[in-house]
Amino acid sequence: EEPGVRTRFRSLLSFWHRHGLTWGKSDLYYVARLEPASAAEVINLDPAEISQCRWMGLDEFLHTQNHPLIMAVLSRSYGLEGAAGAEACAEGLGAGQPAPLVEMIEAGVQWPGREPYPTYFA
Repeated sequence: EEPGVRTRFRSLLSFWHRHGLTWGKSDLYYVARLEPASAAEVINLDPAEISQCRWMGLDEFLHTQNHPLIMAVLSRSYGLEGAAGAEACAEGLGAGQPAPLVEMIEAGVQWPGREPYPTYFA
């Protein structure tokens, strides 16, 4: 939402529920695999929400970033870790996108006479 890019949902890559965080609160955190709704999508960020946003290739991200949570998702979901993961990604993919090792996709469960209920399976 903050970068203003319209997207299509592909799958869930990770989620967690943690307790005992700051101020005694719990946390639900989801990492979704999204794709731009069209090739013409541009970043139109909300400056009240974030100060900077830009497109970054996965190899550049792996070479320059070190956020513990996102790096854990990349490691477990894609088998990519740091610069070595970036090199493997560049060698194996060319201009393509990596495929997750595992992902949860929506497959609605439906009871007779009701609309399907969104349910996710790996």
